[in-house]
Amino acid sequence: MLPAKKYITAIAMFIFPFLVVSQNGKTSDLSSVISFLNAKYGVVLSYDVELIKDVPVNIDTTQSDLKNILHELNSETAFHFELLNSKNVLVKPKSSGQNFIISGTVFDKKTQELLLGTIIYQSRAKYGVYANESGNFHKAIKYNADDSIVVSSIGYEKVIYPLSYFAGGQKKIALQSQRIQMNEVSVTAYLTTGVSYDATDNSINIRPKNLSILPGSVNGDVLGALDAMPGISSTDGKAGSLNIRGSSPDQTQINVDNIPVYLKGHFFGSITPVNPNAVDQIKVQRSTMSVDKGGRAGGLIDIHTANNVTNKLHATVSSSAMDGNVYVHTPVLKDKISVAISARHSYPFNNENPAFTSVSNYLFQKSEMRPLFDGTSSDKLEKFGFDYSDANAKINYNISSKHKGSVSALFIQNYMMVDRNSAKNNTRYLDEIRMHNWGLNTSLHSSWTSRFNTFLSLTHSIYNQSFDVLKQNYTRDSLISKSLYENEAADSRILFETDYKINNNFVLKTGYDGRIQNVHYLRASNNYTNTSFMQNFKNEGIVNSMYTTLSGNITKKFFMNVGLRANHYTLTGEYSFEPRAFLNYSVNNFFRLKASGGYQKQFVVQLTGVNIESVGGLDNQIWMLADDRYIPAVNSFQGTFGGMFEKNSWLIDLEGYYRDVMNVTSVSLTTPLREFPFIYGGIKTAGADLLVRKQWKSIDAWVSYSYSDSRMQFDSINGGTSFTSIYDQTHILDVAGSYRIGQFKFSMGWKYRTGLAALPSIRTRMLSGAPTTVKQPSPPPPPGTPVQPKSAPPVGYTGRFPDYHQLDVSVYYNFPKEVKGFKGSVGISVMNCYNQDNIIEQSPERNTVSSRLMPLMAPNLFITLSF
Repeated sequence: MLPAKKYITAIAMFIFPFLVVSQNGKTSDLSSVISFLNAKYGVVLSYDVELIKDVPVNIDTTQSDLKNILHELNSETAFHFELLNSKNVLVKPKSSGQNFIISGTVFDKKTQELLLGTIIYQSRAKYGVYANESGNFHKAIKYNADDSIVVSSIGYEKVIYPLSYFAGGQKKIALQSQRIQMNEVSVTAYLTTGVSYDATDNSINIRPKNLSILPGSVNGDVLGALDAMPGISSTDGKAGSLNIRGSSPDQTQINVDNIPVYLKGHFFGSITPVNPNAVDQIKVQRSTMSVDKGGRAGGLIDIHTANNVTNKLHATVSSSAMDGNVYVHTPVLKDKISVAISARHSYPFNNENPAFTSVSNYLFQKSEMRPLFDGTSSDKLEKFGFDYSDANAKINYNISSKHKGSVSALFIQNYMMVDRNSAKNNTRYLDEIRMHNWGLNTSLHSSWTSRFNTFLSLTHSIYNQSFDVLKQNYTRDSLISKSLYENEAADSRILFETDYKINNNFVLKTGYDGRIQNVHYLRASNNYTNTSFMQNFKNEGIVNSMYTTLSGNITKKFFMNVGLRANHYTLTGEYSFEPRAFLNYSVNNFFRLKASGGYQKQFVVQLTGVNIESVGGLDNQIWMLADDRYIPAVNSFQGTFGGMFEKNSWLIDLEGYYRDVMNVTSVSLTTPLREFPFIYGGIKTAGADLLVRKQWKSIDAWVSYSYSDSRMQFDSINGGTSFTSIYDQTHILDVAGSYRIGQFKFSMGWKYRTGLAALPSIRTRMLSGAPTTVKQPSPPPPPGTPVQPKSAPPVGYTGRFPDYHQLDVSVYYNFPKEVKGFKGSVGISVMNCYNQDNIIEQSPERNTVSSRLMPLMAPNLFITLSF
């Protein structure tokens, strides 16, 4: 019989492993778990003592089945527990020398938005891991009881956890914004799910992958979706013709991964030129841009593709009635390098396809193409071809815990060819139209300390459009004339920026933005029976810009973001300054006041007014560089003031604005071949935008209303008196909502717009750039000449066209089950459900007036498969 002291000691040694699990069946370290398994099940575990020592775990050992406990250990720890037989278990690390797993999900504390790209690193070791597109991270490391894990994301307060915190599986980590201390930094769902408002720079941020279904759109057309935002509308129904608070489309800067996009869109601006599956985030500024952005007089649409390294393959294949596309994001080197690739291509043009029919009827309704498609023309269409495509590729590289780099490429192309014969004059007409936009960007982001970051970006892009027009006598096989329109804009840019956190309240940002811009415009015509003509503009300009901005809280409730951008433009030798400011005052937890204002300069401008000769009705919009001889730089001032209320799923946002755009240039169609074929003027717009939104459990509903008064003034039109802008729509009303039930999502929206200005003596001259002239009266006819009765002139709309309205509907269905990571969805959308005739332009044709209409009813089918 053992002495009492030794007996008690033996009992304690046997009971101790069970005591460590007395709290809800959980244990505190791996050594204790192994002792517990040995004591309870009599198994022998073979392991490396140094790796097992002091490693914390949080495992449920109350399970009666040894296999279940080993399975949980395999899932929650950095070790494999292999049951060799009923008495022996082999314990070995999953990664060589690694004995502990950290894993979790990082998200914004207020908005619940997943924070992809967050850096998670061990404070005493030189390693780091980035959160993936789902905000998740997972890493096997060497455990050290005195070490800690740092979670850091730009714009958020850094958090530090002891290693033991991650024992027992995935943790949820909420980060708090560090830029300002206000609780109301952003609105989680500004318009609908996936759309947020950022008070620090008065911007709207969109996550397409989280975006709720919008009326009339199921294929994720990212620019088309912006038409639903208050203050943004497309006056002609094209995704690429966005009018942001009275500015023309070219005055809005569109970037894709910092690559400037000059091409309006596919199918002459009708479809967004960027694959929606590749888009990760869109930032929209409707008025003043942030001081680090420049080059345009209007707003900003900043598009970014995935900027994180993924450790899991993600692929999406989708198809609409007009095109098919594929997107793949795949790992190359775990935790280090991944590649994202997307490609989209249109199907062969088919005028029987309802989607193609709607778009082509709209585009070609006032051109020679329409009678050819309808078979009402005496000409014979020998051949017609049209296609579009785009591609993106991006490499993301986690260089270290402090440095992250990427290389992004973009390619967009459109091509159309028309070959027709006219038996009336034995003439063959051959037209070829090509449009390309490609670019390359490489960037490096460095977090040197918790307070100091730098960003370096190098970009080169080229836009090119060419129009070849050939006329040939096919009976004699001889050329009659040949014309060429060509426009190229090359843009090279270097951007270097520093971001320094002065204290918990203020951040100072400084940077240099240098651009070399080359623009070439060529218009040549060779008439083999008469004369030849050539118009050739070619310029190069360098814009050197320095900027600085200070942002932060003056008081707990009052936030400011003020800065200055200084430019030097080498082509004219001009120096210019662009002060900008954003102010935000939190009255209480539910209501804030906001204001912004600033100046912006635009050195590359787009001119309208040159038509494609034999394919009439399609504008050839050309880019030109300001030189102060032919083309002046565009200047603008814009200011806003408003308030926002957010409480109990209600959101009310009201904002008034004023914009003055000066030195707008247009081409005169009446005298396009003269030495100076340009006219000059400006646009002034004042208005207000209102959004009211209410969210229920499965219903989103919103009403947006915009009022604006936009007027143009050109010295050579209307005697220099201002007139209603061709972009003016006084009242814009959108009533929309979405509803979720089971796997279905429904969305419906009704649009109302004031009709565009229809003053023939002004609008027609504006579109053609025709100067006002006084027509001399004809000489009287000779005596005795019979008087011919005068035919009544055609009568059209002389004030405004009728008000525009239409109903759009979308239905989306998600497949109910995922099979091995595979999921799918199918959707259908119908725009202009009741086939409303909405007039956007009129022109006289002989004794009648011909109207140009917005797209009629346009159905579209979309299917997406992801894995």
